[in-house]
Amino acid sequence: YARNMTDRFSFGVKLKYLREELANVQADAFAFDIGSLFITDFYNQLRIGISLSNFGSKMQFDGRDLRVVYPVADSPSNKEVPAVLETQKWELPLYFRFGVSTDLITFGNSQLTAAFDVLDSRDHEARENLGLELGISDYLFLRSGMRFGYDEAGYSFGAGVKIGMAGVGDLRADYAWTDFGRMNPVQQFSLVIGL
Repeated sequence: YARNMTDRFSFGVKLKYLREELANVQADAFAFDIGSLFITDFYNQLRIGISLSNFGSKMQFDGRDLRVVYPVADSPSNKEVPAVLETQKWELPLYFRFGVSTDLITFGNSQLTAAFDVLDSRDHEARENLGLELGISDYLFLRSGMRFGYDEAGYSFGAGVKIGMAGVGDLRADYAWTDFGRMNPVQQFSLVIGL
């Protein structure tokens, strides 16, 4: 659920059900995400966003693979005792993100946008992301970014196009390439059709 509270402040919340399966065991949890965006009056309408993700219950495996039978030692009748293994509960990876973005330069129908955010989690140290996007005539978009504090991910670049199509809405095609250090680079493609 999301709503514009004013022309400058919006708020959203998402409730989600999570399920993880491994062979014949599974774990379930409910969680929610909450976030807001504030558009300021200064520095080319500087945008400030904040979000909290995966706030919810703990997960714990259960299922038939945890049901076992133990033989009783030195039993003349080969007696067996049924048992159920108990796994430990674990927390969902809680994420807190804070970010800012603004248009550094605007010329005609084109602009250079900068964005910076910090991602903090209970699973790892804080990570920072810095990005630039050059939007040309609301048609062609050139992007570049850098990640800090990640194990492997680092520099990335990409491009996208947006084409208005009658009756269909905007058609967007995007490509991104990310350096992953010792691993192979990751390439991502996306195609979005929106009304």
